[in-house]
Amino acid sequence: MRAVFLCLIKIKFISYLCSMPRLISFVIGALFCFAMKGQTPYYYGVNDETGAPSNEIYCAVQDSSGFIWIGCEAGLFRYDGFEFKHYTNLKQNGRAISSLRFDNQSRLWCQNFAGQIYLVRNDSLIIYADVKDKIKNHPGFDFNEAGDLFIGLPDGLLIIDDEGNKKHLFKDQIDITEITYLGGDSLLVQNQSSFYYLLMNSENIIPLNTVNEPIHSCWIDKRNKPGYAVFSNNSSQIFHVLNLENHQVLNKTFLPISGAGYSLWYTFYQTDENTVWISTTNGAWCYDLPSQKLRMHLFSGEKISNMLIDREGNYWFTSLENGMYVIPEIDMRIYSETDNLIKDQNISAIHVMNDSTLICGSFDGSSFLMNITTGEVNYLSQNAELRYRTVSSVFKYNNQWLIARNYISVFDSLFKHEQTISTNYTRDIAVDQGRFYFTSALGSGYFNYTDEVLQTNLYSTVMISKQSGRLVECDTTNHKVWFAQSEGLAVYGHDSLTYLTHQGERIFPSTMSFHRGVLWVGTVDQGLYGFVNDSVKYHWQNQLVLMGNSVIAFAINDKLIACATEKGIQLIFSDTRETFLLDLTDGINTKDINALALHDDYLFIASTRGLYQYPLNALRKNKTKIQVQLEDVLINNQPVSSVEPIEMYYDDDLRILFNAASFRSRGQFFFRYKFSKDNAWNYVDGKNRELYFNSLASGEYELWLDAVNEDGYSSESFLKIQLVVYPPFWQRWWFYLVIVLLTGMLAALFYTWQIRSIRRKSLLKEKLIRYQLRTIKAQMNPHFIFNSLTSIQDLILQKDISNSYLYLTKFSSILRMVIDLTDTDEISLADEIKFLSLYLEIEKLRFGDDFEYALHTPDENETYYANLPPLLIQPFVENAIKHGLLHKRGEKKLYIHFEVTRSKDESCTIHCTIRDNGIGRKRSQEIKERMAVSHQSFATRATEQRLELLNGRDDYRVTFAIEDLYSDNEAAGTQVNITVTADVKDKLTQKK
Repeated sequence: MRAVFLCLIKIKFISYLCSMPRLISFVIGALFCFAMKGQTPYYYGVNDETGAPSNEIYCAVQDSSGFIWIGCEAGLFRYDGFEFKHYTNLKQNGRAISSLRFDNQSRLWCQNFAGQIYLVRNDSLIIYADVKDKIKNHPGFDFNEAGDLFIGLPDGLLIIDDEGNKKHLFKDQIDITEITYLGGDSLLVQNQSSFYYLLMNSENIIPLNTVNEPIHSCWIDKRNKPGYAVFSNNSSQIFHVLNLENHQVLNKTFLPISGAGYSLWYTFYQTDENTVWISTTNGAWCYDLPSQKLRMHLFSGEKISNMLIDREGNYWFTSLENGMYVIPEIDMRIYSETDNLIKDQNISAIHVMNDSTLICGSFDGSSFLMNITTGEVNYLSQNAELRYRTVSSVFKYNNQWLIARNYISVFDSLFKHEQTISTNYTRDIAVDQGRFYFTSALGSGYFNYTDEVLQTNLYSTVMISKQSGRLVECDTTNHKVWFAQSEGLAVYGHDSLTYLTHQGERIFPSTMSFHRGVLWVGTVDQGLYGFVNDSVKYHWQNQLVLMGNSVIAFAINDKLIACATEKGIQLIFSDTRETFLLDLTDGINTKDINALALHDDYLFIASTRGLYQYPLNALRKNKTKIQVQLEDVLINNQPVSSVEPIEMYYDDDLRILFNAASFRSRGQFFFRYKFSKDNAWNYVDGKNRELYFNSLASGEYELWLDAVNEDGYSSESFLKIQLVVYPPFWQRWWFYLVIVLLTGMLAALFYTWQIRSIRRKSLLKEKLIRYQLRTIKAQMNPHFIFNSLTSIQDLILQKDISNSYLYLTKFSSILRMVIDLTDTDEISLADEIKFLSLYLEIEKLRFGDDFEYALHTPDENETYYANLPPLLIQPFVENAIKHGLLHKRGEKKLYIHFEVTRSKDESCTIHCTIRDNGIGRKRSQEIKERMAVSHQSFATRATEQRLELLNGRDDYRVTFAIEDLYSDNEAAGTQVNITVTADVKDKLTQKK
């Protein structure tokens, strides 16, 4: 397939180029290659080993969402930085795809090498035109703003409008191999030997006669602004530029592009006003248009088919043999062993000598000078008899350069002579006031640094500490020395070490640098400290100025602070405190860093992979906002439309598949999402392209999703998905209604059952109480009869025939009432009063004229309305007579008063007051004790039991109170207050 692609460059171009003298071509190419030594920027590859579908890639373009589309030998693919998505068609007659381009509607067009032209629509590859019957290979095509497709054929021009209608113009008039739409009705076309303007409305063919020489090849790339075509006459090595807007030829003579032999041109792309890139079989060539000078030559010997600058500033170069090369920062340079200039790319130490020169040291102990501008490298001499180790420190003192590499190498200012001080395992050095301070694996100390020491290599060492040392730093103004040892950071003074602490803890440095009165100390896991007068003034750590805690290397000047941590190299500008982070997204792996150095224009990074030269004017934050694109929505693994609100149930499984492209971040970005009803964001790693929910809260709300790039810039807008989540049936309105109804019904049934149960129990209780009352009453009646017969017996014995007869008459009447009331639960107050009247009349006959009573009753209607249990008052009256009046001498008086009241709740209350002028309860008790009567009277006991039973009913409440009456502190009788409350409403209900 590569051979087919090469045929697109015009066979005739090869023949002319072959006529060029090989020697000139080789010499010029060699000069260019030499000029570019050491100028390769950092890049990473995207090829079959990293997941690319093919290593033979023809072109790459980027869509408005940020995805990279790739046309290659394996077909059409979309790349998001992680995965390649393949687009194919079942009727595709050739899988290789090239000529990718977007129209004004952001639709992607492409073609294969078998006469088919494709359009990507609705995420599918559609065959839009098939001209394989007329063109067996690569059809030239273009389109206008309206979406009309122009196809160059051997027999003219084929036009297919957006609705599929076809028109054939210039039939059999011109053979068209390449075609470019210029605007209006104008086309620029090319056949095997010439170029023409086609005016479609008038069907005119106008030859392009812009130069006097034959034109052999033409490259037209609409990415060029305002749109340039490049064509050439290869025999004279002259290349011309045509402005497609005004058809004006801009004569530009470029340096010939050649290597070992000759090169074929693939594409010509002007990236800005002054820069042009040319893709060839011998790499990519960058020229400065105004000066016509070569800026850089990349990927020498590679067949670079195309190049692209994406919207994040990454440079993409597609190749026909090794996939794609991606350069995050085109102006950053790497000097390594691949340049054949550096012997050991593990750079361990670095120092800026002046505006144009660096001095560097390597792991193998070698050291070299490098010209910052040209990249030229000059290695310093080494004593073959010495065994050098890793260069750990480079230091300048009195026009001498000192390099610690196991021994101390001392060079003059021109680096012509080396003298050696034999200190073993020296790790760091510093000089102040003629004292040479050092640290080593064996300890830390100093010796006097004199010419004699250099000449004789004889010196006397004063050991300050035998602890393993790592770093030493001097303040040459205030003559202070700090050592970083295995026990921590210490300041040297008065022939002793004093350890510095922060919050009571010692500090263990990984790097140190003294600048303008501040000792900056980087630590292994506590961030960066700034000491002033041996006290901590600054402490920068994770989330507080610094983005990491483990400081690997540090550099500072008056404008800038550079600090390498596990997160990357953080640059902090002193005046504005603006920060930048250089990390893997910029092609710098923090794990490889050994040392840093600052130049006015560059940051130099010593690493295990070589020496990085990063231009500070290239510092930028990635403000390109990642666009999140919805791929699919699945409910229970079944795809659903995401246009309308997604309807689902609470226990459905929801999967949301999405995608986003971000290439500069190298995966160091993240997605975040939340529901519109929530406040907190949830975060997802940028490698994850799916959200899964197996249970969502019911309701109507939106899912918001966006992405945040490595510099904290979030998407322009959220990807919003409307959700309607139906609750479980037990949370729906009809279920609540059913529950309410069922609860009401159950409550009603329960209430009815309870009422019936209560009534049933109440009836049983009532029956029991009534039965017990009747039993007591049945017991009381014989007692009453016995007492009455005793009184009649007394009258008969007294031969009081008249009163005995009257007594028997009244006794028969009262006995009749007792018999009538035996089966009655209640009587009216009138009947109770009638019974009491008969009883009192009998007692009157018994006591004679000494006994007087008064019975006061309410209105007759009230007495018939008010009810009470039968024979309730009589026992109290009997007690008054028997215990109060019986033993009283003289006149015996009994007063009985009834009163009836009614309340609003339809209850009736009977108040009864029984008052006698008897001997009182105290005297009565004394008589009982004197007569040895110890038992409680039956009437009293029966009355108490009866009252207790009555109060257990729901329709009566009976209370009584007994009050002793006194006159001049002498007992004057007893008063009993009885209250009977009857619920008339309940009685009416029971009667019904």
